[in-house]
Amino acid sequence: MTDDELDKKVRNLRKLKELSKDIEDDIEKLKDEIKNEMLRRRIDNINGTDWRIIWREHTYTRLDAKRLEEDFGDLSKYKKTTTYKSFYLKDR
Repeated sequence: MTDDELDKKVRNLRKLKELSKDIEDDIEKLKDEIKNEMLRRRIDNINGTDWRIIWREHTYTRLDAKRLEEDFGDLSKYKKTTTYKSFYLKDR
């Protein structure tokens, strides 16, 4: 792939990312409108003709590794490391 072809692909990627952001903003706006209506009705689920929306509060519990290490010392033998790659496009 030539530098010109790569440059064209990056320009196209930027354009698509901007469109994606606009679409995501529209999606969030619609979701907020639906949530507000559910709050108004005091419901946490609603059924339509071919859809169902559930909007509930959930509780998430996790271990506090920092505090465990403070209380019990080194926990390195219990830690698991995962490696992954990230792809970023940044404007200059």
